Amino acid sequence: MKRALAPKELHQQIAQAFSTVEFGPKDASSETLSIAEAHFDFLQSRQPTVEDVETCRLAFLAATSIQDFSSMEIWRARWVSRAVATGWTESIGFYLMGRALQAFSRENFGVQTLDEFEPSTEAEAILNEVEVVIALGPSGISLDDRSPSFGGLERHFWETRGLFRLSAQNSGSARIAFLRALAAQPDVDRTQVKVGLYLALTDYLSGAGTAAAIVQTRELETRARNAGFVDLAGRAQENASVMDAGGSNLRPYDFL
Repeated sequence: MKRALAPKELHQQIAQAFSTVEFGPKDASSETLSIAEAHFDFLQSRQPTVEDVETCRLAFLAATSIQDFSSMEIWRARWVSRAVATGWTESIGFYLMGRALQAFSRENFGVQTLDEFEPSTEAEAILNEVEVVIALGPSGISLDDRSPSFGGLERHFWETRGLFRLSAQNSGSARIAFLRALAAQPDVDRTQVKVGLYLALTDYLSGAGTAAAIVQTRELETRARNAGFVDLAGRAQENASVMDAGGSNLRPYDFL
């Protein structure tokens, strides 16, 4: 008979499975989803905890990554209902962020480069609602470095606003947004690298300091590679090559 896992123990198993890359993201995601499904009866029968919120969020992300759309919607509902029940407002904010990016991606389906992106009124309207959550201030809930936090939500909000402003070819507003994203998480290395890359991209597109933007992109590419941020390093390498050739078909550092 299957043993009921305590919320903390189940979350630890889910988080471990989700972070596994030895067999590739698809296998890690499938394992994450299998563990979550196997223990949902126990999870459903108890009062919601913050660990259960994160378990459901990771199961949602796992289902999304393998395009299991039915499971994705089910686990998203389980995540959001428990976030509301526990008062984890930052987690709810991340849910809204996902909806904003989903709307932006849908309206720019098949588009891969910033020079072809179109602004999305729907995405902007959803993003604006995240400010309502941010205005509440920190919930005081903290689980681990990978789970939703107030600083992470602020950073994600301003970073996404910067991306949307770039799609509208408003480099000045984009730069202000990216600077606010940097300030939200000054001690998080991935934030400093990713947002730094966006700032270099913004400067290049605006024509302000083109040569410096290329140098900064190359330097941050190396920093990303040394830190193990292979996704950012690969995209930075692509963009630096485009910049070297004087091109405009640059790609965002969010993988939409």
